[in-house]
Amino acid sequence: MSRLAGTIAVLIWAGLGTGRAASLLFAHEGEAVACVDNDAEMGVRTATVIQAKGGDALFIECDLIILAAI
Repeated sequence: MSRLAGTIAVLIWAGLGTGRAASLLFAHEGEAVACVDNDAEMGVRTATVIQAKGGDALFIECDLIILAAI
């Protein structure tokens, strides 16, 4: 069993850069991933890559400017 199996990660800015890399890493370790981004195309791509590799992922579109201000 993978180290993170049975857990869920919510990763913001999951479409590009370190957010995407973290999403793929957590999924590789068995964690279910919620890919949150305001760029729907890139966020869906990240979730699709995870799903294609047998992982559990979904995309949530969110205005991340609001999250950054909190």
